[in-house]
Amino acid sequence: MDVEKFRLPTPETRLFIVEDCVYKVKLRSRGCSETDSKARSFFEDKKIQEDLKRIILAILTTGAESPAPVQADDIVVYPYKCRWKAADKFNFYVENVPLKICPNVFTLHVEIKNAEKDKNLSDSDSDQPIRLRRAKRRRLVEEEDSDPDNDDGESRNAKRDDSNDDEAREPRAKKTAPESRVYQLFNAVCSMFWSKKRES
Repeated sequence: MDVEKFRLPTPETRLFIVEDCVYKVKLRSRGCSETDSKARSFFEDKKIQEDLKRIILAILTTGAESPAPVQADDIVVYPYKCRWKAADKFNFYVENVPLKICPNVFTLHVEIKNAEKDKNLSDSDSDQPIRLRRAKRRRLVEEEDSDPDNDDGESRNAKRDDSNDDEAREPRAKKTAPESRVYQLFNAVCSMFWSKKRES
């Protein structure tokens, strides 16, 4: 598939011929503006141009109903597919041979990997960094409590041991209390029985 140089981050719409079929593709950059000189020089790199070409060819030829994101070493492409309403109004030929027309339009959002990582790291509202911070805080507390050189940790551990001992004693006290009452009632009944027998 011979293509001209991609002009990202400037948005562009192209028609690609793959075998005997014509595809309409919209290219959009994500995370950088059209006037970003660094992004422009990044997309002008020969390797990036080749990666874009291979990714576009792979997306067009897979035929998936919901195409999945495709990533290379430095870029991630998020493909979306929708109906090309005017597809049946066009006719394309190559050397008087009619070509097929794909009834869908592919919109490809191209994102630089480094920009994606910086966005994720700087996003304080995301759930993952919050969970990591909370988990780290819990680990620090647990390590502090288990530190043998920490007097406060020893006192807390001693209190926990005492509380565990109290909890261990309470079930035994509850079990023995009913048994002692039954024993007392049994002795009272026996004493009354023998006293009546002696009187008779």
